[in-house]
Amino acid sequence: MNKRSRNGWTASASRRRRRTFACWSLLVIVLLVLLVANWHAWGIHQKEADSLRHNSTKYWSRILPTYQWIGSDKLIAGYFAPGKLVEADVTTGKQRTVLLPSSLSTFRLPNIEHGSLISPSGEWLYLEAHPLTRPTHRIALFNLHTGQMSIRTENAPALFLGWLPDNSGWASCHPIGQALALITSYRDASRPPVSATYRQSSIYNQQIQIFLGVTSANEVIVASWNLRPTGKLYIELMPLSGARTLRSLVIPIPAEREVHDVAFCPSRGLLAIQVRDLSLPSKISSMFSDDKVVDEIWITDLTGKPMNRLGSMTVVPDTPYASNLTSLAWDVQGAHVTYTLDGLLFGVEAK
Repeated sequence: MNKRSRNGWTASASRRRRRTFACWSLLVIVLLVLLVANWHAWGIHQKEADSLRHNSTKYWSRILPTYQWIGSDKLIAGYFAPGKLVEADVTTGKQRTVLLPSSLSTFRLPNIEHGSLISPSGEWLYLEAHPLTRPTHRIALFNLHTGQMSIRTENAPALFLGWLPDNSGWASCHPIGQALALITSYRDASRPPVSATYRQSSIYNQQIQIFLGVTSANEVIVASWNLRPTGKLYIELMPLSGARTLRSLVIPIPAEREVHDVAFCPSRGLLAIQVRDLSLPSKISSMFSDDKVVDEIWITDLTGKPMNRLGSMTVVPDTPYASNLTSLAWDVQGAHVTYTLDGLLFGVEAK
């Protein structure tokens, strides 16, 4: 190889190295720009995403399997074992164990996620016997003020839905083939139960259905939605008496959001809706944040207007139960929406 050939080969190799270096430099610069832009967007988004935490008040640091509000600042919770409850004052942080009478030693709070086990007057508590005890299908009514109690044996297992607005009784249900039987039972044992049967409508083709309780108009309220975001929350109202004409409503859900939970406030007729934000900023930010997503809480009436956003919270999906925003509920007066996160009970003003 002559000197000219060697010089040409050297110059060509040098040009290739410079081009390779320039390409890699450009790639690194582009990646750095994307990283900085995403980091900035995440910072802005993160501040907005945690608005729910900043607007909330921590109520209690010890959450047991089932809790129920019995006043503006007091709640009761059930232990894993039957026969006793814990009463907590969320203002002072004090709590005490409430031992049920010996005749109720096998009874416990039903593990329901929606509907209040406490009567609207705050007096009567609905309890169920532990499923392993005999005889089966027993329920008890316990007066938190006087200690008065009543034990009954039901004909068949039924799902408790909620108390009637006048404190006279409660509603429960059980399926009958393709239909649903709603049963109205009364505290006065001399009054026979009243049953109403409804055929399942197309709304039950949705993947999720939950009973939210009983409205002030003596209607059982049911919410249904699809697991994929469709922009709709379906509501059915089934009267317990009267004409028994089923009403169906559709609540519009903000775009690019999927429904995760719903809670109903009988005293105000409002819904609290927990949704997951699937919009682009959440997806971009999750690339650098251990797959974190954003959950929001909205409130609205049964017409879906107006939709008021109470705030949002960054959560990590597919992690232990306590690490997610769960147990959506209303306090007794309907002044606050409560939820649990990381084993803590929080409340945010519903305005």
